[in-house]
Amino acid sequence: MSPIGGLLEVVDAKDDAGLLVEVGPGRPVNAPLSPGLFEQVEVSGVTRIPFDTPVVFQGQGVLALDGDRDHWLRHGRSATVSIRRDGPWVIDVPGAMRWAVEKGLLGDGSGAR
Repeated sequence: MSPIGGLLEVVDAKDDAGLLVEVGPGRPVNAPLSPGLFEQVEVSGVTRIPFDTPVVFQGQGVLALDGDRDHWLRHGRSATVSIRRDGPWVIDVPGAMRWAVEKGLLGDGSGAR
């Protein structure tokens, strides 16, 4: 579900904030939900959330915290979430590829440029 937020407001990995996207009756968005699959989704709210700001969610619903894993929150349950820099590391794929090319680790192994 994270691509929905990317269509509505830019939040870069260097920003000290995240984006809370609430899905429900509201603004229609033609969103990419998986590769090659676009669906119209209604968004009821978009809020930029600063780091270390607790956000409480009440079930029943789904939390899509990193875009790849959905966490079901049962009816009557709650969860408090905050965004922090000390979470799981994210690989800078373009940076890693640049480094590998510069070191001659890709291609035929000759190191030729």
